[in-house]
Amino acid sequence: QTRHQLLRAVLLAMKQPALSRVLSAVTDIFTESTSYSKNSHAMRHQECFALKPNTDGMMDVLRKAFLANVDDIYRLADEYSETYDINVQVKETASRGYYLSISADLVNNLPQIFIQPVKSGRFIHCTTEEVYSLNSRAQENVDDLLLMTHGRIQEVLQVARDNYDCLASLSDAIALLDMCHCFADNVASSRMTWCRPLLSDSNSDLEHEDNSCGSGAIAIRNGRYAIDITSSGTNTREGDFVPND
Repeated sequence: QTRHQLLRAVLLAMKQPALSRVLSAVTDIFTESTSYSKNSHAMRHQECFALKPNTDGMMDVLRKAFLANVDDIYRLADEYSETYDINVQVKETASRGYYLSISADLVNNLPQIFIQPVKSGRFIHCTTEEVYSLNSRAQENVDDLLLMTHGRIQEVLQVARDNYDCLASLSDAIALLDMCHCFADNVASSRMTWCRPLLSDSNSDLEHEDNSCGSGAIAIRNGRYAIDITSSGTNTREGDFVPND
């Protein structure tokens, strides 16, 4: 029974009822596909659609409006390409939002419909009155969505704070289990000779020990500092180490 008390303590920490409440608070509002992205455009969509649909009616309306505005911007870019026989691409940055990108070869023949032109390398970044208006609406939708998302996230964080004790014990249990696994893996894959230390309640239980300096002592014979040995790559032949008692 006593041999498995450590594992029982780890399992007990992982089965606390409070963990289910924290997990439910997270899974009830966040979508499983939510993930971090380095692309600012993709990350903007992740933030706007991080929460599950049908949890807030106003949020669903804002999402539909945002998608409609973005679709209209791409539709206008296709119309400009067909009307003026040029390649018009839609770009997006966090600071400017959605804008149009046209080849710099048209710098002297740019149609008047394109406003706010800025030359950047081989391209001209510009917009139109319609695209500018749609971009402003999309930015407003995003701001409102992020504000509502932030409020829901704060609710989840409050649940986590209220159940901090179970999260802390879970973290300690996982760290302890990982440490034990690392010890076992190192022993199994090492050519060195390892042994498990013997612990006792009193020095009288230790064989061949003459001193008595308190209970629960550890008797180390021919001890070697394993971390230093393995990191230095020293050979394990006899005579390479100085054992310590």
